[in-house]
Amino acid sequence: MKKDKVIIVDPFSTGALLAPELSKKGLTCYSVLSSPHIPSRFTDSYISADFVDKQLYSPDEIKKQLNTEQVVAVIPGAETGVYCADLLAAHYQVAANNHLTTDWRRQKGAMQNRLAQLGLNSIASKKISQFDSNLDQLDSQTGYVIKPNNSCLTDGVFFFENKPQVTEWISQIDWQQTNIVGEQNQFYLVQEKLEGEEFVVDLVVNQHDIKVCSLCKYRKGLHNNSHFVYECLDVLDISDQRYHAIILTIPSYERGMARLLRYDLRY
Repeated sequence: MKKDKVIIVDPFSTGALLAPELSKKGLTCYSVLSSPHIPSRFTDSYISADFVDKQLYSPDEIKKQLNTEQVVAVIPGAETGVYCADLLAAHYQVAANNHLTTDWRRQKGAMQNRLAQLGLNSIASKKISQFDSNLDQLDSQTGYVIKPNNSCLTDGVFFFENKPQVTEWISQIDWQQTNIVGEQNQFYLVQEKLEGEEFVVDLVVNQHDIKVCSLCKYRKGLHNNSHFVYECLDVLDISDQRYHAIILTIPSYERGMARLLRYDLRY
């Protein structure tokens, strides 16, 4: 049996570009919808032409359709599909991120906790819920940023100059509201606001090997009374000496983590 099947979970956004390229390499692509609650703003961008059967399978349906001997890769095509893709990759026993650590990549509170555990620079944060919104231990001289714990882009991200403003906003939260990825906002993250430039490093880690794919810098501005409007994304030269500190190799902390980024995340 030929091992040439690729599963793309939620092939929206940039994920829509993967199937045509993989098809050129002789691979057969199947599409999976991670949840029936994915908003139409994502599903409307689905292009079925390069997928088998032209349909979006559910996770259970794809397990019945394909077996381990057929699948060579499982790829998330959008932020909404990361959890499902990690679990499917574990099911099919293909190379992927550890499904036991998905929270580090999707839950903003878990990200900051993990950085702090590893002794890296992290942002002072407090995860709040309907039942715990105490901010006594969080103080910032530069203002506060509030964001959903699990969302994407700048959905539900707000800036407040002082703690009374934050407390007032929290008192009016609709805890039944769903975010841009179709999930209920059960938690928010309140963080100190940092000043400076924000860089993005795209890389692939395989045990002790690492490939830096790209280095970019976001430009954000204050527009329409919002502090987090993306103006552009500058692609930088990874060989430029000025950026070596950002992609500097440091000793691995544990198996499967060959590099960690030691620099402040700026907002």
